[in-house]
Amino acid sequence: MLLELGRLLPDFEILLRTELPADLLHCALPNLNLKILPGPVDVGVVQRSAIDEDWGATRSAVESFFGPWQERIDAEVARLAPLKPEIVVSNISPLAFPVARRLGIASLALASLDWGVIYRSRWGDVDPWVARIAQAHRDCDLRLSPPLSLPSVDFLDNRSIPLLVRSPHHNRKTVRDALGWGEGEKVALVLFGGTGQPPFELAGLAHIEGWSLALPTQLAPDPLPPNVLRVSIDQPFATPDLLLAADAVVTKPGYGVLSEAWQAGCPVVYLPRRGFPEYPMLHGWLQNHAPSALLDLESFAAGRWGTALALATSCSTRYPPLDPSGGRVAAATVARLMGGFG
Repeated sequence: MLLELGRLLPDFEILLRTELPADLLHCALPNLNLKILPGPVDVGVVQRSAIDEDWGATRSAVESFFGPWQERIDAEVARLAPLKPEIVVSNISPLAFPVARRLGIASLALASLDWGVIYRSRWGDVDPWVARIAQAHRDCDLRLSPPLSLPSVDFLDNRSIPLLVRSPHHNRKTVRDALGWGEGEKVALVLFGGTGQPPFELAGLAHIEGWSLALPTQLAPDPLPPNVLRVSIDQPFATPDLLLAADAVVTKPGYGVLSEAWQAGCPVVYLPRRGFPEYPMLHGWLQNHAPSALLDLESFAAGRWGTALALATSCSTRYPPLDPSGGRVAAATVARLMGGFG
């Protein structure tokens, strides 16, 4: 969406309020007029691993963040007011919306889930922090939700948009040739995001016949089985390129990887996340709308992935038709809320 917004409004500065590293942002968002204000604006869910949430630590983090709520809003207003922003777009910090209301500008939520829904499923409607987040969400002018989104009850104006997804920049052959993946070689990309892979028996992968497994470089220790490959994520190829080049992906179900696998037509082998509220919806979608197979945690931990890979790649289910224009639609909506641009 930010790349589309930069094309639509090239003369506007985009201010990013985030804890993400500045070099990563400049690499992912080239040629944009960016200003970065580092700092925490959200809590999310504390993870022990990619599939294991720490709800006790999450509760402590939520209490620490949302406890001094009014002081946090006041500080954010004081920080942003001199910069004279014209709109606040959040994915998806509840802090954004009361701050925008105080600044007298429009606010927009762009998200497939929100933390109010996630926390409510654990702590209930009457929880004080859930109630505080619900009020913050009611301060939002508009929420845009792509496919694969959890329904939300707190935003007063919810609208659906097409899939919001990054596009590949290279074709399958270019990526495979550059990475040395042979034309007839079946390669499964192992992808669990920035929270780290859940533990599994690396040596077990050697027994998966007919497959090579591509692991992110930082998560592939020596010595490696002969059928395990290292692959760098984002340099030089981002995940949309890698998914287009792969024959399957082994992952946890989440919006980012599933939207990009859908776009690439890549079969999905996925792990259960039964403690996470988003999982039942994504599991149902995968079972009904995607070439996919569920890999139980015991088989995953032992490196016994071959059966699930065979099931996913032979699955007769095909992805539904895809409209990847969510970024353009969201950018145009932002421009309209700013006063008719675009």
